[in-house]
Amino acid sequence: SPVFSNIMRVLHSDDEFSLHFAQSIQGTNKAEVKAIVSLTPSHAKRVIKALENQVQKYEEEFGEIELPEESKTSEKPSYVG
Repeated sequence: SPVFSNIMRVLHSDDEFSLHFAQSIQGTNKAEVKAIVSLTPSHAKRVIKALENQVQKYEEEFGEIELPEESKTSEKPSYVG
């Protein structure tokens, strides 16, 4: 079933990539993991290419996606669940 995620953590081993999709918990420095997706390295590379292609198409239609500057003082959220 669909989930909303505004935080993602990527881990890897020699034979897989693991994407942890989480949602920040308002008013805290915590995030709840909503889904974990494991991929082979070759599939992870195909996912990257597909995302790059879709981001390019999106920006051609709607303009460049602005990324907020990372705050050097903000803590990374701790994960729950």
